Amino acid sequence: MLQAALFLSWVHLKRYWRILGELGIFRATFVIAISIAGIVATSKPGFLTLQSVLLVFTLAGIHNQRNDRVMLSNLGLNKPLFFLSMYGLFLAPFAVFYIVSAEFIPLLILLSGIFLISFQNKQIRLKFSRKSIIRFSFLPAFAWEWKSGLRRTWWMIAGIIILSLIFRNQMIVLIVSMVLISLMVAEFQMYHEQRLMIQALQRSASAFLFRKIWLQFILYTLTCFPLILAAILLFPDSYRVIVLVLVSSLLVQICAVLFKYSAYVQGEKTPFFMSLLVMLNLSFIFPPISPLPLIIIAIFYNKAIIRLKTVNYADNT
Repeated sequence: MLQAALFLSWVHLKRYWRILGELGIFRATFVIAISIAGIVATSKPGFLTLQSVLLVFTLAGIHNQRNDRVMLSNLGLNKPLFFLSMYGLFLAPFAVFYIVSAEFIPLLILLSGIFLISFQNKQIRLKFSRKSIIRFSFLPAFAWEWKSGLRRTWWMIAGIIILSLIFRNQMIVLIVSMVLISLMVAEFQMYHEQRLMIQALQRSASAFLFRKIWLQFILYTLTCFPLILAAILLFPDSYRVIVLVLVSSLLVQICAVLFKYSAYVQGEKTPFFMSLLVMLNLSFIFPPISPLPLIIIAIFYNKAIIRLKTVNYADNT
C-alpha cells in the first residue's frame, strides 16, 4: 500500500508539473512565487491555524474532484488506508513543522482533516429539487452570475456564516470565513455568459466593466456584513486586520471580474485563475506581495476593456 502511494504521489507531482508547463513560463513562475510566498507568510506564529485550515480545504476539494476512482477500484486501492498514506506523504512536511513548532492545534486540524477526507470515497454531489431551490429573484438580471452561483452554494455560505457567528469569540474564525466567502463568490465569475447578454445592455466597455465590479463589491460586502460587524464589535482593537482582510477580499473581487472578461469566450469558463485568487486573497499576510493585486488590476483592466470592445464590435459586423 505504501509503495503504491509513493508511486501515485510521484505520478501526481509530474502531472502538476506538466500543468505548470502548459501555463507558460510567466504564469508558472508567478504561480510558484505566489504559492511559496503564501506558505512562508502563513508559516508565522499566529497564522498556522489558518494555514492548516486552508490545507484541509484544499485537500478536500482535490479529493472530491479526482477522476481516478474507477482506476483505483480496479487496482484495489480505493480504500481509506491508501489515501491516508498518500495524503500523509504530501502533507508530512507541514505536520513535522507543526510538531517542531509545538503547535498542536494546527497539527490536530491537519491530521483530523486527512483522516476524515480519506474515508470519503464517494464524490459529493448535492442535488436539490426545483421546489427547494431559492430563486434569488430579488437580485437584478444583470447579476446572473450571483443568481446561478448562489443556487449552487447558498447552503455552504450560510453554513460558514452560522458557524462563524457561533465561534465568533475566535477572531481567526471570522477572518478565515471572510476569505472563504470571498473565494466562493469570486468563483461565480468563472463562467462566461453569452455575448448577447453583454451587447443587450448597450453600454461602453468601461461602463459595463465598472458596473460588474461595483455589483461584485456590493454583493460580497452584503454577504459578509454579519461577519464584518461581529469582528468590529468584538475585536475593536484589531480593526486594522479586519480592514486589511476586507480590502484584500474586495481587490480579489476586482481581479475575478477582470480575469473573466480579459479572457472572455462565450459559454466557456476560466478555472485557471482560482489558484491565483487564493494567493492574492492572502496577500495581506505577507507585505512584500501585498501590492500584487493592484499590479494585476492595472494590467488586466486594459486587457478586459480591449476584449469587451471586441465583443461589442462583433455585433456590428
